[in-house]
Amino acid sequence: MKRIHVLTGGFKGANGSAFLYPFVRHRRALLDVGLDVKILTKAGGSTANCDLLFVDSKYFRVRTAADQDLLLSLLSEFAESTTLWWFDTTDSTGTLQSKHLDVVSRYYKAQLLRDRSLYTSGLYGDRIYSDYYHRAFGIDDKDTPRVGPPLTDAQLAKLHVSWNSGMGDYSLRGALYARAYARTKFRPLIRAPRRWTPPSQSREFPLSGRFGIGHRRATVRYQRQRIRDLIGEQVSTHKISRRKFLEELRHSFAVVSPFGWGEITLRDFEIFINGGLLIKPDMSHLETWPPLYENHETYLGFRWDFSNLNETIDWVQSNLAEAEEIAIEGQRNYKAFLADPWGQEQFVMRLHAMVSTI
Repeated sequence: MKRIHVLTGGFKGANGSAFLYPFVRHRRALLDVGLDVKILTKAGGSTANCDLLFVDSKYFRVRTAADQDLLLSLLSEFAESTTLWWFDTTDSTGTLQSKHLDVVSRYYKAQLLRDRSLYTSGLYGDRIYSDYYHRAFGIDDKDTPRVGPPLTDAQLAKLHVSWNSGMGDYSLRGALYARAYARTKFRPLIRAPRRWTPPSQSREFPLSGRFGIGHRRATVRYQRQRIRDLIGEQVSTHKISRRKFLEELRHSFAVVSPFGWGEITLRDFEIFINGGLLIKPDMSHLETWPPLYENHETYLGFRWDFSNLNETIDWVQSNLAEAEEIAIEGQRNYKAFLADPWGQEQFVMRLHAMVSTI
């Protein structure tokens, strides 16, 4: 039996909750393959008394250089006692917390650039799409753009993909259940959505595209602004209450979902659950798990320069049967990983394979 301790901030926020969700939901299946996972929300003397220590980046809120020094000192102490893996639960493929790479044995992230060599050079704003809009369209951030230090080949070798924020309950009450679990530790509260709207259901709205454009960084905001400009005459893009938004999704055939602080957004999963066709900027640059983004199979991608966005929307309206098949496969694939016994088996096998190498 391998003892795994998970040091985490708990079920706070979507990314932190998605990181913990499979540990709780699949606890018995993990025990069956010899993995005893214990979740810790406070570091103490027994934190590193285990075979493996997973540290969720959300546990630490590093704001100053002194905080950073204390964190690195604590991680070094952990690393002397056990095998230490860092789990970066931030949003995008960029923003690597590179100072930790020399302390930990492995660095896991929910999504990584397929071309790992890009991490060896600075990306403007630490995001590949921020860098793209800066270079291609001359978009500058008002504040000094953050550029993380380039990684060495030895550091690159420590990078691995964990699991993305799709591992969670994004139904209307999903966040409520997660908060209730944090208080009660009642495991049945960590569950998959119960209501999945069939893509074949009659839908009165051909397109939906509601999203905010309030991101403080211009290079993050730009994509959303341009998409709103291009589709604003077809649909209302302003945000509404979550209850109304989910109801609209159930009645929308296709839904546009731009990048935010990261490429993967919670809206993607809400679209899958409610049976819409996900239309999204091309995702072929990243690697993630579960593999939810296969262009023209589980979603429709368009170019980052928007040159074929309207063409993509027009194609949907002219090829409704084929577009519906993509929506069906998108939902089927996501549901299989999140809600079916097969999905539990896939996660357990994945984690078992990860830890079997130590």
